Amino acid sequence: REPVTSIHNLHELVRRYYQDRGVAMLFGVPAEGTPNPTTRQKAHFPEPTQGRQVIAFDIDGMPLPEGVGPCSLEALEYARSQLPVAFRRASFVAQWSNSAGVHKPDGTYMKDGLNLHGFFYTETPVPAHLLAAYLEDYCLRNGLYTTSVDRGVVTLKMPLDLSIFRSPNQLFYTAEPMFAEGVVCELSTEERVVFLPRE
Repeated sequence: REPVTSIHNLHELVRRYYQDRGVAMLFGVPAEGTPNPTTRQKAHFPEPTQGRQVIAFDIDGMPLPEGVGPCSLEALEYARSQLPVAFRRASFVAQWSNSAGVHKPDGTYMKDGLNLHGFFYTETPVPAHLLAAYLEDYCLRNGLYTTSVDRGVVTLKMPLDLSIFRSPNQLFYTAEPMFAEGVVCELSTEERVVFLPRE
């Protein structure tokens, strides 16, 4: 477990973890008596009792305005503008998801929209279950969701993956992607982790 004390400290941590394919993030804390090595069970890594200070977003397929490229700084700023006000005014660390910038053989993107990990730091810990409930309500109230129908079943999808707030033992992968020969990706290694200062 590595302590995080500021957004700048968090930035360095994400950059370091990005370079190590043997490392991933996990937001639960080891329970007393948890063996080492251990299994990734919820009982072994419960939610911190005081709440989280590192708030990580997994943004998957967020639609972008026409003319905004999915791998541009404008896309990052747009993502920040879609979050609740407290996050819009904060510095954050952006890491493109592994699928971001990857092209299919026909030249189109493998995944549509914005695909991103966003990391924020808060001095006041926030309980994860409250974050999940608040963000779900925020997305619903502000139309940040899409719907689809399959065999009469309507599915609602939000661009924010809330499972990371509901499962403290869920791994959050941060390592640099590995691409097979011939795969085209428009993002370089150096471009995949970006620090965006507060507005």
